[in-house]
Order: sequence, then structure tokens, then C-alpha cells
Amino acid sequence: MKLGTATRQDIKKLELLPLDEVIKNVSIRTEYQPIVDLGSSILIGNEALARFEYEGKLFSPEFFFSLFEKDSDEYHRLEMLTKSHQVKHRPHNTPLFLNLNPCHITKDEHIAHWESFIGKHDNIVLEIKESKSHKEIERSKVFIDKLKENPSLSGRFRIALDDIFSIDSLFSSVLFMRSDIIKIDVSLTHRASEDDEQLEFLKGFTEMCKRYGKEIILEGVETLIHKQCANFAGINFIQGYLLKDLALWNEERSLSPIGQAI
Repeated sequence: MKLGTATRQDIKKLELLPLDEVIKNVSIRTEYQPIVDLGSSILIGNEALARFEYEGKLFSPEFFFSLFEKDSDEYHRLEMLTKSHQVKHRPHNTPLFLNLNPCHITKDEHIAHWESFIGKHDNIVLEIKESKSHKEIERSKVFIDKLKENPSLSGRFRIALDDIFSIDSLFSSVLFMRSDIIKIDVSLTHRASEDDEQLEFLKGFTEMCKRYGKEIILEGVETLIHKQCANFAGINFIQGYLLKDLALWNEERSLSPIGQAI
């Protein structure tokens, strides 16, 4: 069945439901976007992207998670159910990139749940969204430090800093130094393909990342020009819809209720 995009009326209907009813009635699927080596096209990982469905309509993850933002425990519950679904259906044993917003990890028990989750799975990369405020930077820092200070998790996970140089985000050297992987936002990919100065900036930043031992991934690679930008800048790994035709692209189409994700 082909799913339609949610209308404003669909959104209002979902907003009126109690959160428990949302969990019971909304289904989830995950699209696994491949991340590949630019030179060899070998798969080096997949990013798990959640898709939510209610009454035959698709809702964006941004909207769906926003329903839970006022209750940190319910937000955390949704986050863990979503990630459990994504790990359960992962298509390969390559690194799995999971999006995470530490701003809503506000309690020690939330961190404990993440420590338990990471301890049960291999090849996990936590994608931390680039922050929009100093408060968000501090919360991300505390979360990363807590995980890295846990000796039982040593070598079991890596940190990717996501959406680097998006228009409305702050670049944090504090989070940069705590990350293993840097993901360049699609907006810079597009700017670099249209502006030589932006392309030179991307190249210079890539060189700095390499000096600090960071892997770097160019997101939003949709055209051959974007791919050429990655090559010029010296970026080894790419992600985007240019790779859509690869057999590596995988979408989990079986819709399952969120509450049954584990």
C-alpha cells in the first residue's frame, strides 16, 4: 500500500491523542541509507531513518518526536522503542548510525538505559545533532562523557557529529574534539557545489579533520557534481540519493506498531 503524506488535518488529529494512544496506534518503519567509500563504492555503514505511519499517512520524524518533547520520560521511551526497531531490522553487520538528541536525556536513568542498549549491540554509531544553543552543547558534552567514562562500553560505539555547518547550528570545538566522525550537512554540500569559496572552505575543513584523526562523511550527495566536490575536498565517504540505485539501499517496509518494536 502506498502511503500518503500527512495533511494539516491529519497532524491536528494526531496532536489530540494521548501519548499512550500514539504509541499504541502509530507504526514505524526504517529506511537504511548507505554510506559508501567514494573510491571503491564499498558499503561502510547505514544511517537508520525512522518513518512514522498513522491511518495510512506518513508523518515526518521531526513532527512526530515533537509530540513528546514536553515529557522527557515519554520522549525517552519513544527514542528507545525507535532505536530497538532500527537495530532489530538492520540489513548488514556494518556500523549502524543512529540519530540521537541528547537535549532530551535529562535523567541518570536515561543515560543508564543508553549504556545498557549500547552494551547489547555491536557496531553502533551515535549521531549527535549539531547544537543550536550553549545549553544543548553542554547536555551533549555531559552525555558523551558519561558514555566514554564507562569502561564496559570501551570500543563498542563511536560518536558522529551530525549536520555540521547547517544554517542554524553552532559549531562546537568541544563536541568536535569528542567525536570520531564528522558529517557535513547537506546545505554545505549544495553551497560548495555552487560557490568556489565554499568548496575551498570545505576542503580546508576536511584537512583539519584529518589532522585530528576524524573520519568525514559528506551528506546530501544527490548529483555527480556533489560527488566531484567530495573528491576535490578529499572526503572519503559519501551519503545521499545519488546512491539510491545501489543494491545497498534498503528500506524496511513492514510496518509494525511502535509499542511492539522491541
